[in-house]
Amino acid sequence: MSPTVSRIERRSLHDVVADRLRDMIVEGGLAPGIVIPEMELCQSLGVSRTPIREALKLLVQEGLVEYLPKRGFAVRMLEAGEALQMLELLAELEGFATSLACERGSDGGIREIAQLHEAMLIAHRAGDMSRYFKLNQDIHDGIVRLSENQPLVEAHRRLSSRLRRVRFLSNREESDWKASVADHEAILTCLLARDAAALRPLMTRHVRDIWQAVKSSFGEAAVPGIARKAG
Repeated sequence: MSPTVSRIERRSLHDVVADRLRDMIVEGGLAPGIVIPEMELCQSLGVSRTPIREALKLLVQEGLVEYLPKRGFAVRMLEAGEALQMLELLAELEGFATSLACERGSDGGIREIAQLHEAMLIAHRAGDMSRYFKLNQDIHDGIVRLSENQPLVEAHRRLSSRLRRVRFLSNREESDWKASVADHEAILTCLLARDAAALRPLMTRHVRDIWQAVKSSFGEAAVPGIARKAG
């Protein structure tokens, strides 16, 4: 009997380009509001304009980019109030998802979250913010998928994609980063114990705390993806 072999994922070029552009937006390499320099990106990424355009259209669907008629594509900016409202909703969605994850999540799925957590800790010890953030988001997304509620997963995906830059900024200060790691340690402990009563308020508070870490960024002209300070 031949062993089971998993298929190799073949990704389209525009998906690969979208990943690069998404990272540039989230990590601040593309500034907000200005028209995205498509030809410069073609040269720097070594691709034609077609995959660039397809990638930008994908990022429009995610809410990270907007199309400006007769001008092109630009990184979308968030108003302070808009970001706060979305974070409030995201906190409730992820809190609810943890309750379902404790009830419905498979043992294997929870073990995968634990493995992601260990990899995230390694990235934190190495000071690798980019890798830490991606693993952090994989953990949040993975817990939501454990809810086995597809409408919830889809709603979370749409909202989370809009807030990727905001969430990235929440760990700029070392104290905030350490607090996030401590929260994730507690989140994993509760998830492994399937303790929904403790996990739901913990996750809700964890996401709500993002606002306290990022609200001072609103009004800083150099911060991509963010518009102005709330009044």
